[in-house]
Amino acid sequence: MFSLKVKTLVNLSSTFLMLSCRNENYGTLVKDWNQLLDIYPILCDLWFDFVEARGKLKKSLDILDKQGEMPYGEPHPVMDRDRYVILFTQKFFEEQVEMRRAITLHELGHFYVYQTRMLKNLRLKWPAGRDMFEVFVSVVKQDPIWYNRSKEWLRRLYEGYVFDILKIPGEIYANLWVKENFTNVFNLVVEGQLEQYEYLAKNIDTEIKTKIVKFPLFSIILRLEGLFMLMNGVTKNVKGSLQQLLGLCWEKMSRFLLSKEIEVFEQTKQEVMRVSSSPQTANKELFDVFRKFVNGNILKPADFR
Repeated sequence: MFSLKVKTLVNLSSTFLMLSCRNENYGTLVKDWNQLLDIYPILCDLWFDFVEARGKLKKSLDILDKQGEMPYGEPHPVMDRDRYVILFTQKFFEEQVEMRRAITLHELGHFYVYQTRMLKNLRLKWPAGRDMFEVFVSVVKQDPIWYNRSKEWLRRLYEGYVFDILKIPGEIYANLWVKENFTNVFNLVVEGQLEQYEYLAKNIDTEIKTKIVKFPLFSIILRLEGLFMLMNGVTKNVKGSLQQLLGLCWEKMSRFLLSKEIEVFEQTKQEVMRVSSSPQTANKELFDVFRKFVNGNILKPADFR
């Protein structure tokens, strides 16, 4: 694994970092951030400000809150000015302050990956990846009444779990950035993510009781494998929890899939991890792995029985 150790963040200051939340959480966010600056002066290199979520930002935050999500960051350019917005959700403010700091540093890892253009070529392929939704649903669209009734749910399934394959390198590198630059909070980052993934893994098959459950389970498996790549130096109990959760996900997959189908998912997992291990291969090869996965998992009516 390559190094993301940094001595300065001055090279990130060309993009305006916006920290956004609801008005009722504004004071807590400002206090949290100022404490982070005191603990990690390197963050003072960033060009940042706070903004109350209004308009489009509030609509996005409403969706994230409705889905019970943690903070989410993305580019948000306005009038040729490069901006990156991190939306801090209600669930975030329910965490203890130490965990909030760890989560914030992880989101800053995503900002670092974006601003250094580490995955630029892969990100340029994201629109084509989203367009592959039409391939994903090409068979079930033959029943237009059912499809039109289910389209919104299918779109969420695709965006949240299938398209998620293209986000795996970003997750790995954001975590690596935290591990190499804020070592004392990395275990907290891993513990927080494991808690989130464990909740999803234990409850997803009570919500989706068909073969469709393979998509969210596989998304969790890939994210867990991404953590596993960074386990050197991490406490044994965290490693043990990760291995147990991986075992649970594969066991649940086996309830819905044949052994030969499990083998294909295992092969895809190995390929995703291989090409995600460096920015060069992620940029060059991951989209092809993703396209092959979508073409091999086009939805069929039998998947819903």
